[in-house]
Amino acid sequence: MDTDKVESYAAKAPAADLVIVVSNAAKYGGAGYNDVSSGPGYDGIATVLSDHPDSAQVAVHETGHSLGKLADEYVYDENGTHTGPEQADANISTLSASAMAAQRTNWHRWLGQRSPDGGTVGAYEGGGYYPRGLNRHTENSIMRTLGREFNLPGREAMIAGFYRHASVLASHVPTDRPLTRGQQVSVRVPESASVRWYVDGREVRRARGKQAVTPASLGVRPGGHGQRITVRATDDTASVRDPELRELLTDSRSWRVRG
Repeated sequence: MDTDKVESYAAKAPAADLVIVVSNAAKYGGAGYNDVSSGPGYDGIATVLSDHPDSAQVAVHETGHSLGKLADEYVYDENGTHTGPEQADANISTLSASAMAAQRTNWHRWLGQRSPDGGTVGAYEGGGYYPRGLNRHTENSIMRTLGREFNLPGREAMIAGFYRHASVLASHVPTDRPLTRGQQVSVRVPESASVRWYVDGREVRRARGKQAVTPASLGVRPGGHGQRITVRATDDTASVRDPELRELLTDSRSWRVRG
């Protein structure tokens, strides 16, 4: 695939979050490009053929490359043993499970956990096209075999991909216009998100979890010109354990109140 040409077409839709190239054919196949330059607003490119029975699953797998930055977990026996350095991919490592745990690195937070793809997270030899020398998260996730689920670390990687482009918090109320005390402010968040409201930096505890408030209901009094209300949301999904990633799952909005 000519990635430069794909990117020139994708640039015509500057709000794009995900780029998938669909080829009009019934053959089996697809690819995920996560090392292309990528235009602003999207990560990598996924490709799929349109009319093969497995095309939908191929699209999911290839998006695991482009959006989730995940490597293939299947192997080619002729490649033998990998002898190179540690891998940058989130789901492939030269380390054993015990080494990850000792060094608190890679997917150590998920070790020993039962995974949606039916396995237990560990370090299983074989991945990144090498039958030996590289380890993968679980025995058989979708990055190894179509029809399977993403495993736990793979889900975390995909969530990271989504939140590179989407905010946990959305609101139709413009933040560049002052509010009146009685004006309703509503927000939308995922079901797994927590919501907190603040007035001039101090949390209004009774408003926790509410997705619609007015400045008056938060305690903004008449004549409180210049006061600021802020909403802060965090996606508390149990599918994320990396504290640095949790920061990406947090966002806020603020409005001035005009008395």
